[in-house]
Amino acid sequence: MRLRADAGEILLLGELALASIALEVATRLAPLDRLIATLSGPTRRLAFFAPLPSDPERLAELVALATRATRRSCLVRSLLLLWVLRAQGHPALLRLGVATTTTSLRAHSWVELEGRALGEASATRDGLTVVAGLRGA
Repeated sequence: MRLRADAGEILLLGELALASIALEVATRLAPLDRLIATLSGPTRRLAFFAPLPSDPERLAELVALATRATRRSCLVRSLLLLWVLRAQGHPALLRLGVATTTTSLRAHSWVELEGRALGEASATRDGLTVVAGLRGA
């Protein structure tokens, strides 16, 4: 993914990266259902200096770049994207999927909007069984 961003998006990338670090800490301290409810509540306001793009696909790209730069997990990336989409009024859905074999467990999280996974290649989700779909508040 090539970075093509204006000055406002570069500022937003920094803010998203900092938010992803805070979310990483939060995932270790709070139960997932409580964290999702907090992030996606109807009165949850975001205090970013840079404006958020109105296009959900572009927002997913920026969140992916910010979380990749800070080496965050798919769960942190998904929670951050869910947070900013819900703050914009989008009915985003967090999905959790797993795949198991006799010797391994693979898990992944992603965000869907109107039945479409944002910023995700379908191959990333191949073989996964969806075990949860969480909307938050």
